[in-house]
Amino acid sequence: MAATNSVELKIELEFIEPLIWRRVAVPDSCSLGDLHSVIQTAMGWRDCHLHCFDIDGTKYTFPNQLPEMDMEDEGTVHLSDLIKSGIKRFLYEYDFGDDWRHWITIEKVSPVDSNSTLPDCLDGARACPPEDCGSIPGYEDLVMAFNDESPDEDQDALLEWLESMEPGWNPDVFDRGRVNKELQESWR
Repeated sequence: MAATNSVELKIELEFIEPLIWRRVAVPDSCSLGDLHSVIQTAMGWRDCHLHCFDIDGTKYTFPNQLPEMDMEDEGTVHLSDLIKSGIKRFLYEYDFGDDWRHWITIEKVSPVDSNSTLPDCLDGARACPPEDCGSIPGYEDLVMAFNDESPDEDQDALLEWLESMEPGWNPDVFDRGRVNKELQESWR
């Protein structure tokens, strides 16, 4: 399916303040499965866990997950389908243990610009939580340890774990250039 439009999406990670978010432009021919890959790259996740999209109460996921999960195939739904249906906002869940919930908002649909490269990360703020950090409480503990000038023994252990998992991670830093480089490498 050829793209006729560019779709601008805002991705917001729920329940964390200050907000962690990304704005991306993708082709309207993008399936939910393709969008999963874009979200993983844009947010900084590593695609290590199960995921699903929840659109008006119907859940969609990767076909290999379908038999156990009672969900629909995410490869069968494209952003153009959602736009035609009038869907403006939907949920993406990643890592059912840590339960990272992302609200996806369709902000803008415009004709594809022949000079643009899609997908494209347009903007964003803050680093996403590291994989397997223990959901929101674990993330908050990491941020507290990261910002503490005199970490205690438990915080030191957290920081050692963090450095082994995400070397150089900083909760306040979002690297748009790195995201776009990774997007272009994965979409060749």
